[in-house]
Amino acid sequence: MHIMSEELLGKKLYFVNAPAVFKEYIDELWNYEIEAYAVAEFSALMPILLADNSALVFFNFEGDKQSLEKLKRNIEMLRSEDSCRHIEIGLFSVRDLRSQFSEISQTLQIECGYFIITDKQRVLQTILQICAQKAVKGRRKYIRVKCPLNYASFNCECRGMQYRGHILDISLAGMAVLFEGSNVLPLNVKVDDIQCNLHGIIVSVDGITFKTYQSEENTEQPITVILFDPKSLDKMKEAKIHVFIRQKLQKDLETALFSYQNT
Repeated sequence: MHIMSEELLGKKLYFVNAPAVFKEYIDELWNYEIEAYAVAEFSALMPILLADNSALVFFNFEGDKQSLEKLKRNIEMLRSEDSCRHIEIGLFSVRDLRSQFSEISQTLQIECGYFIITDKQRVLQTILQICAQKAVKGRRKYIRVKCPLNYASFNCECRGMQYRGHILDISLAGMAVLFEGSNVLPLNVKVDDIQCNLHGIIVSVDGITFKTYQSEENTEQPITVILFDPKSLDKMKEAKIHVFIRQKLQKDLETALFSYQNT
């Protein structure tokens, strides 16, 4: 099993119909290695959940009768699918609706509780507590993202030779790369100042070549896993990598939503 195995993936968080102010809260969750997304309409999310049901879903809870009926329909839609019945649900609101929540929580099976959008730190702590209780991270410590060829690249110098290639996936732990040409770094070699071009975001890291594995798509060149030296990653570099990962995964989600809506 190589370091980027799919088995290390954790649960995603989806916030349905979240207000605009909540975006910065969601962005902050990525810094805790929690994959979180805002989705405008739950009906558009259902095909995503049917394809990947490892998730928690939080709905915007509003007190009026029409919104409550829509919430019930959305939850019924989720519960009607056998593959999605284990997905746990939470509610949030921009005003204090604890009395209404107490009334409906039993009948609607709200396993992840309810929180009010107040100051960011309080909300983040509440969400992090829920994530800990629900084992959101699973066996995975870092979020990673897959990249198509020519989307992200790297170059470096080692022992007087130049190396360059494509980044196929990346997290704060390291990256899987495909070297260009015949120059391939040997294993267990420390490489300083690896210049990563993450779709226009430039980050310099140090790493060590960890292992190789064969790609099903490319039988000629093995894929090399490079582990990053944590000492070479300061807060600014970590933030840049997080921004790249978040933007790419958000783009992938939007592409998937658009695709399902047009099929």
